[in-house]
Amino acid sequence: MRKGSGFTIIEQVMVLVSEFQKVVRKLEQQVNLIARHVLLM
Repeated sequence: MRKGSGFTIIEQVMVLVSEFQKVVRKLEQQVNLIARHVLLM
């Protein structure tokens, strides 16, 4: 096994985590919008 392969795995995980955080933020915004509409009704 090459020593460099570990870093590529870590980099891939970091990219996945950052993408996941973007999705979570979008979901939180949608939930907040839905909650406001429900409270206004």
